[in-house]
Amino acid sequence: MKYSIITSSFNQLPNLVKLKGHLDWEEEFQDSQWIVADDGSTDGTLEWLDQQDIQFVTQKDEGYQLTKILNKAAAIAKGDYLVWIMGDSYPKEDFLKELDKIVAPNRLVNGIRINVND
Repeated sequence: MKYSIITSSFNQLPNLVKLKGHLDWEEEFQDSQWIVADDGSTDGTLEWLDQQDIQFVTQKDEGYQLTKILNKAAAIAKGDYLVWIMGDSYPKEDFLKELDKIVAPNRLVNGIRINVND
């Protein structure tokens, strides 16, 4: 497995549904793992993740503890590379294909987040 895509979430069900749509068309995603790192959602996110058979880790909502839940997700990741996507972000088309061109052992690759209207 090449990529483990880790997505942080807190009550972001509509965004996760949209993100799933973005990931589903990505051919390289078929050999990847998607883990949602949930920080105590109460909006139906966990039930939806279960129904979709999407792997997730969760913790009780005790305030903002993003790093703690992201570390839990990273601990169960099986990919050669970790890809971090915020729950309200959507990658550009073919982002994993583009990532394939530049990833290498011992190399950190980062991207940027651009806020655009839906």
